[in-house]
Amino acid sequence: TEMAVEKNHLIMNELFERARDRYYHLADQGNIEEVTRFVENLEEALTP
Repeated sequence: TEMAVEKNHLIMNELFERARDRYYHLADQGNIEEVTRFVENLEEALTP
């Protein structure tokens, strides 16, 4: 239904924002190992 589509769209936007915020938070701390681990984990989670 249209409501389910909109709800999923909002959830995806929230997830993208949280992932982006986490990435920049880690990057701003300058810990490249944590940044690399975060990116690897995200990539693994999204790979079918």
